Amino acid sequence: MSGARIGIDVGGTFTDGILVDGGHIRVAKVPSRPRDTAGAIIECCAKLGADLRDVSLLIHGTTIATNAIIEKTGPTIAHVTTAGYRDILYIRRGDSQPYDLAWEPPTPVVRRRDIHEVPERIAADGSVLVEFDEAAARRIATILREKAYKAVSVVFLHSYRNGAHERRMREVLAEECPGIPVCLSCEVLPHYREFERSTTTAVNAYLMPLMTDYLDLLKRRLADGGFRGEPLTMQSNGGVMTLDEAKRLPARTARSGPAGGTIAAVRLAERLALDDAILIDIGGTSTEVAVRHRGALRWRPELEFAWGVPIRFPSIEIESIGAGGGSIAWVEAGRFLKVGPRSAGADPGPACFGRGGRLPTTTDAQVVLGRLDPDALLDGSMPIHRELAAEAIAREIAGPLGMSLEDAARGILRVNTNNTMQAIRLMTVNRGLDPRSASLIAYGGSGPLYAAEVARLLGIRRIVIPAHSGVTSALGMVQADFEYDQSMTLLQPERAVDFAALAATFAGLEDAVVAQLAAAGVPASRRVVERYVDLRYEGQGFELPVVVPAAPGGGFDRAGFEALKARFHAQHAREFGWQRPDWPTELVFARVTARGVIPDKPDVRLPAGGSAAAARRQRRCQFLDGDGWVDTPLIRRGTLGAGARFHGPAIVEQMDTTTLVPPGFRVTVDDMANMILEDGSGSGEHA
Repeated sequence: MSGARIGIDVGGTFTDGILVDGGHIRVAKVPSRPRDTAGAIIECCAKLGADLRDVSLLIHGTTIATNAIIEKTGPTIAHVTTAGYRDILYIRRGDSQPYDLAWEPPTPVVRRRDIHEVPERIAADGSVLVEFDEAAARRIATILREKAYKAVSVVFLHSYRNGAHERRMREVLAEECPGIPVCLSCEVLPHYREFERSTTTAVNAYLMPLMTDYLDLLKRRLADGGFRGEPLTMQSNGGVMTLDEAKRLPARTARSGPAGGTIAAVRLAERLALDDAILIDIGGTSTEVAVRHRGALRWRPELEFAWGVPIRFPSIEIESIGAGGGSIAWVEAGRFLKVGPRSAGADPGPACFGRGGRLPTTTDAQVVLGRLDPDALLDGSMPIHRELAAEAIAREIAGPLGMSLEDAARGILRVNTNNTMQAIRLMTVNRGLDPRSASLIAYGGSGPLYAAEVARLLGIRRIVIPAHSGVTSALGMVQADFEYDQSMTLLQPERAVDFAALAATFAGLEDAVVAQLAAAGVPASRRVVERYVDLRYEGQGFELPVVVPAAPGGGFDRAGFEALKARFHAQHAREFGWQRPDWPTELVFARVTARGVIPDKPDVRLPAGGSAAAARRQRRCQFLDGDGWVDTPLIRRGTLGAGARFHGPAIVEQMDTTTLVPPGFRVTVDDMANMILEDGSGSGEHA
């Protein structure tokens, strides 16, 4: 197994793994352990049958950062800022929820009592207006030492122009509070916009102790098992990073699991020549939706959670909602059926798992309606108790609403399916895109269960179910590349651009990202560096990244800059429907992204000439478009060869997921082991 690779996705309910050794692939799922994430990873590796001594590459994504931010389970940290600016984290953006009088603002990761002020002031041009007050800084350092904070974030006004005061504060803290982790905003995010810089730096400091302890433990546990390499971590931008970088910038690991799934789905869309594709990942606790439009994946300059904590690092644009296999169904005000966003998670999990869960979930509804095999989940390694699922739904839903058990279960799935459909509409219809013209790529442990019925609601006619769809996020991690980015604030109107200084800025940023790739062991032959300038019309409050060509001169002369502006105008028109070439522009950020290509991406292929598998078993189940029980053929996915064809109704079972094929769908298996579902019913509704 020399040269084998392992990808691990730690989800809220299951920890998924995939092992790739040449053309051989193994997959595994084990229940997640919220209190022992490293232990779940070790168990997953064992279930893969991996000899860690022969594994050359291990990449993982984890929910530790996300969960800590959501649940506020991180340590108590301190925040040091410029005198007079103590409340930046609490003032927030001015447009949060202007019309919702009942809106409760999210709680920052730093308590107000733990925010301390130092008299100092840097001007917007980098000059010193108020000298750094050394005595005040030392008094604050003494307080921090006495309160035994686990980490400190330092954010001084305009430090993106001049970080001297922040660096001096770190020196004072090192002298007075030796050993305490310190995050400086001039290093974490040298950007203007004080709130975003403050939240990003504070969140990074908040996560640092947790992630450092976890990553150090994981490295030891893997080494004890024989792994001799350096485990890598997925980022929210779809790239991987070393453990040292993950400990330095743990905020970049938020949503690392969904990023892995998106990378694998995009790679599949490229191989299938699907320029327009909706990528939907439904797991145990959430649903994530991304969109590939005209051959390009959408990106965001920041990751902002629904609870209002922006992290200003580039990330894949993913819409996330609390709709998954573990989403809890409940009755609001005695009469309204709701599903999510709360989840039963891995502990105790859905009622049918028999681990003490008493609240009904969407998985319980699937079991009651016969859509999940009570004897074959995870190839029989996880027994399912239909009677417990039925009891929970009857007690919490059917009884209070005065309906039958089956109607209650169907109602739960209808609500969850509609919630998922609305998430897709947010990423398509609300952006001016017609989902009916796209294909749906569905993955995650629950994605193939919902895909056909969600697609039918939206009028999507073509669905792709990848071979190992239940562990697609883990697969994406072994298909990802190293990726690092560095950026710097410019804020220069086009009439005042100093092209020599701009070229020097880019040279410095490139040196920094290339050094990161070199530290990760990426040879020069596998490095790809791209340069961007974020442009906007003067007076705008947002900007768009425009690629700077690598040709001689690039954008660092007047002719090159005019070409950049032309691309910006065209890009603005595509994004927002209008452009004004006569308006002056402004350079906001210089940005450099470096990718370290990891060769030999794993793919799956089936032998040609396969035929439809004979279904030897049937099970009675219900579909949302029908009115009663249907005798439904059961098919093992491993029996389907390339070219296999069959029609719904059918249930296709495999270790990592179950695919529901309602009546009216026809299925073809291609030579890459994908199941292609096409809706021939003509009943899709217009979105």
